[in-house]
Amino acid sequence: MQERQTVGFVGAGTMGGAMALRLLDAGYRVRVHDRVPARANQAVAHGAVAVPDPGAVASDVVIMMLPDSRVTRRVLFEAGLADAMAGGSTIVDMSSGDPGLVREHANWLATRGVGQLDAPVSQGQAEARAGTLRIMVGGDEKEFDRRRSVLSCLGDPYYLGPSGSGQVAKLVNQLILAVTVGAVAEGLLFGAAAGVEARQLVAALQGGYADGPVLRDHGRRMSQRDFERVGGPSHLFLKDLEGVRSELNRLGLRLGLVETVLPMFTALAEGRGGLLDHQASLVRQVERMNPGFQVGSTSHDEVATS
Repeated sequence: MQERQTVGFVGAGTMGGAMALRLLDAGYRVRVHDRVPARANQAVAHGAVAVPDPGAVASDVVIMMLPDSRVTRRVLFEAGLADAMAGGSTIVDMSSGDPGLVREHANWLATRGVGQLDAPVSQGQAEARAGTLRIMVGGDEKEFDRRRSVLSCLGDPYYLGPSGSGQVAKLVNQLILAVTVGAVAEGLLFGAAAGVEARQLVAALQGGYADGPVLRDHGRRMSQRDFERVGGPSHLFLKDLEGVRSELNRLGLRLGLVETVLPMFTALAEGRGGLLDHQASLVRQVERMNPGFQVGSTSHDEVATS
């Protein structure tokens, strides 16, 4: 790493804030902007410099962690960041977004002599703070090699191919996660309805082929009816699933499991449900589809509550 290299950072929310802190711990200078200035307070307390507009974060490397590709586009091309970036610099877009829009952004930035990597992540805030994220990277491979040290500070970067490849990998991740969460929720309700207590069922399945992080973490929380949000809110996860559907339509693919699980997450995200955890809370939607049954209960007489 260059001595005290400066990294720009746009988006200091739950994930972005933790990633900025990780960069500071590793010895980088960090220049940070968030449209809600208070979100950057923790990073500033650890040595980051807050700036009032996106263009002011311009550095040799700028990381973006924003809600979606449309927000990224506004920050890049309407709020002045792209114009402020010097030739030879790099935008690292770590937001979860639209592969097609990401490719457009890369092409537009290339006309300015600015590189771009799309590098969405898997896992959560704790892994962001610890620097153990899984990072799925698309873009020019030489650009990836140039910026590997910054990415490696945040986790384990894996190069997948041309621009947009990282976003495709993230959508695949979300598709598999959605189907798995749905299967765990339905399996636990099936077991409970048949008289097997959910916590015992989660314990019994560990170590077999059905085991995995979703069963161990989210299945456990479903069985304990612990719906406090530890992952992203369901409305953001739904955004990713809608991105999956959009890409499938573009490619002319029809995948039955996606068509089954998407309406479940859509219903979960309606109203206040959009702010709930998108994983453990799905069991409540499964319960609504089956009145009179509840995970955590061995009695048909115990009715689920919203």
